[in-house]
Amino acid sequence: MRDKTFHLDSPRQLLAKLFWEIQELDHTPVYDTDARVFRTLNCATAVWSLVDWIFESMTAAHRAQLSAEWGKAVESLTDFQTYMRENCRDIHRCRQLATGAKHGAVIKHTQ
Repeated sequence: MRDKTFHLDSPRQLLAKLFWEIQELDHTPVYDTDARVFRTLNCATAVWSLVDWIFESMTAAHRAQLSAEWGKAVESLTDFQTYMRENCRDIHRCRQLATGAKHGAVIKHTQ
């Protein structure tokens, strides 16, 4: 088991959490604005966290293959986050929501 992850051991478990969060959001009444905002932020945070978990679970071969496909080195979490931001706008938007909720503002990579 990983340290300090509260029993999450794999990206698959975090993905299951995301699916659970989406179901909760889907069942939240439209008039309950606060609950919808909170659950949307939980979903966005789970998506952005998955990027870290996926990177940590990648083998050197996976990173090499991704580097070859992207044409840039993917050697660090920052490299992988950049790849994900540049290649998936939905993940980029989730990063913005999660970062804004955590820090109160998004300063880097605002577009």
